[in-house]
Amino acid sequence: MIFIWGWRAVSLLLGTGVFHCPHCQADSEYKHLRSRRWFTVLFLPVIPLNKLGEHVLCQRCGSTFRMAVLDYPTLGQECPPTSDSYLEVGGGVDCLEPIK
Repeated sequence: MIFIWGWRAVSLLLGTGVFHCPHCQADSEYKHLRSRRWFTVLFLPVIPLNKLGEHVLCQRCGSTFRMAVLDYPTLGQECPPTSDSYLEVGGGVDCLEPIK
């Protein structure tokens, strides 16, 4: 009789949102995941083992990051989309404070 056992990580989706991905260098959608290691029998998770922690998964490039990456502002938060705060410079757009 063959008895196949092992362990693997299983992730639980806690939430989604938009963040600035350091790898993509763009605002991307993310998944907030909590991972836990499970003992498996015949490739089915049976007994929960240790908690591996929470992380953020970029939907665009597939990179994973620690939760602290959500503390950084997105590009949209850095420069609000108002006509007074934009300045065209050489084909790009720079964010400026509005003149009062």
